[in-house]
Amino acid sequence: MLFLAVFVVWVLGPRSQREHALKNIRKQLTSPPTEAWFEFSEAGFMSTGQGGRSAFYPWTTVPKILQRPDGFLVYFDAHNYYWIPLHAFVSADDYRTAAELARSKVKLFQLATG
Repeated sequence: MLFLAVFVVWVLGPRSQREHALKNIRKQLTSPPTEAWFEFSEAGFMSTGQGGRSAFYPWTTVPKILQRPDGFLVYFDAHNYYWIPLHAFVSADDYRTAAELARSKVKLFQLATG
């Protein structure tokens, strides 16, 4: 029983969650996902994949955005997110405008350290 409790704490603990998130980020960086297009507006953002499949996310459904020096992690639930790299924006001004809009609309907008 003690073994089971230790195992559950280890699997669900913060260290394990962080390792899982880092593993997913590394996977996406080494094996980039399908190309997608993003449009930001006052109401939310739209993602359109190469096959034409689109999804609209109102800002109220985006729980968190993590702004890194090289782009955004836009979470649409606790474990799933879109990685939008800096080079996906047409210009630095477009990136700053999207960051300002997201900061004003999303409750948890964090700047990554490091």
